[in-house]
Amino acid sequence: MEMKFLRETRKLAFLGLLLATDGLAYLAAILVGKILPRLFLTALGRAAAPPLRLDASEAGAGLAFVFVIFAFEKLYVRRFGFWEETRHIIKALTLSFLLLGLIELFPGTRTSNSLSGLILAWAAGLAFFPLLRRLVKTVFHGLGLWNKRVLVLGANPMARAAAGLLATDTMRGYRIVGFLAEEGEVMDTAGDFPVLGRVEDLTEESMRAWGARDIFIVLPDASTDRLIEIARRAEPLAETLKILPPLGSLNRLGVEVDMVGDILTLAVTRNLLKPWNILAKKAFDLFFAALLLVLLSPLLLLLGLAVAIDSRGPIIFRQSRLGRNDRLFTILKFRSMHVDAEGRLAAFLASHPQARLELQKFRKLKSADPRTTRIGRLIRKRSLDELPQLLNVLRGQMSLVGPRPYLPEEKPVRDGLSGVLSLVPPGITGRWQIDGRNERTFEERVRIDDAYVRNWSLWLDIIILFKTFGVWIKGRGAC
Repeated sequence: MEMKFLRETRKLAFLGLLLATDGLAYLAAILVGKILPRLFLTALGRAAAPPLRLDASEAGAGLAFVFVIFAFEKLYVRRFGFWEETRHIIKALTLSFLLLGLIELFPGTRTSNSLSGLILAWAAGLAFFPLLRRLVKTVFHGLGLWNKRVLVLGANPMARAAAGLLATDTMRGYRIVGFLAEEGEVMDTAGDFPVLGRVEDLTEESMRAWGARDIFIVLPDASTDRLIEIARRAEPLAETLKILPPLGSLNRLGVEVDMVGDILTLAVTRNLLKPWNILAKKAFDLFFAALLLVLLSPLLLLLGLAVAIDSRGPIIFRQSRLGRNDRLFTILKFRSMHVDAEGRLAAFLASHPQARLELQKFRKLKSADPRTTRIGRLIRKRSLDELPQLLNVLRGQMSLVGPRPYLPEEKPVRDGLSGVLSLVPPGITGRWQIDGRNERTFEERVRIDDAYVRNWSLWLDIIILFKTFGVWIKGRGAC
């Protein structure tokens, strides 16, 4: 009883901390919305703006909107990963500031906030809220105050992989207690987390002894009847019970739950083949490709000059790739290889048989590549050689985010692994860029692309672009 009281007290204390964090983020965003217009007017030499005023009642009303709508989005009770939480924050914050903006439209309810100030505050809030929440949860997870102990039922490779992912997600705050093995699973004690026994050892007393509060069932080989039996046994013992379904290859295929009357069905998704999604993605691509070309034009000129000085040959490398519906198009890159690249490669493979096996497995050389120039090695490490592909995007041949631009000779292997990749345009970046890059085999990269097409959303594209920037900064796993 004392342990439960301490747990509930800690839960309430952390809720209060989250409310205070959101309150701080809101006030900081409002101040940005009030201060920036004044700085702008001062820079223009206009008449002095009215003195800065932050009315307590106005701030209270805005905070009330934020707290209520955040609560409806379950941002105070659910444990989300960073990007999923950010998606909920954007939705909740946008609705909150729309309501504040509506107040400004009615003369009797106007406040000291201007519409332009509210827009700036909303934009600032999109950064402040998720970043402050992440900081607080990461710090408190490290201190052991934002933790929830989890027991995993299953000691198979899928269970171990799931446990590894849960343990590294500080935003969710899970601590893996260990595994309970199902009958037939090896009681292998190797790994980061212990095997505590068999599934039959799951009791109220053992849960209390291990300090576990949530249970994850990861038994991909179990029958439906067995899963139901285990779930019924586990449900009364856990605050939250989650089951990773034994869907086999459907996990990669992409499915959505759909109710047909009282019947639960799984619908196979192909999100990026739907007309409205194609239109939204196209508009997104054209706008941001044009914007990036303008912003990066000085860098593009410098890179072109560096390529020309470093080695003889054209600045731009052109190559045929497979586009949408397998139409060939000419992909543009800064040249990163010598003009006699094929001769250099043949000589290198003749004296390095291990490199030949590497080339067959990954369709590229992960180690030293004799074909690349000095500048080529530098720009490929940061993927700067791919920046001219922004022109391919403006021409409608590529997307900012999408599957890899496959070579014509890769088509038979690609089509044998996926039936949808030929139906969408390739991307400058994609899941393959942020999820292993050249550390993945060719087959793994195809399956990653297939999952992207089936589970596409505009929010997923935004996440990939942000993560691509992180990979670019680190220069990890360059292609």
